[in-house]
Amino acid sequence: MTPRERYKTDMNLIKYKSTEEIEKSFLHRITRKVRKDTTIVIQKILYEVPQKYISQSIKLRYTPDDKSELHIIDQNKKLLKQCIN
Repeated sequence: MTPRERYKTDMNLIKYKSTEEIEKSFLHRITRKVRKDTTIVIQKILYEVPQKYISQSIKLRYTPDDKSELHIIDQNKKLLKQCIN
């Protein structure tokens, strides 16, 4: 089967993603432990996180070009709150 024929037969299996979903897929991932003053440090930049995460290790996602926004990942792998720089 040629590539074109294969594409035509499986065309209904192709799933299109929104721009937002694609951007989320390329976010960098990092884990940090939250200090007692509710802060974390990433590349010498200090961020505040919600108080409920004190002394816990949290998973974060961020755009490497724009570190003004960090997103905390919950146990269901969903983006939660933003951390404040």
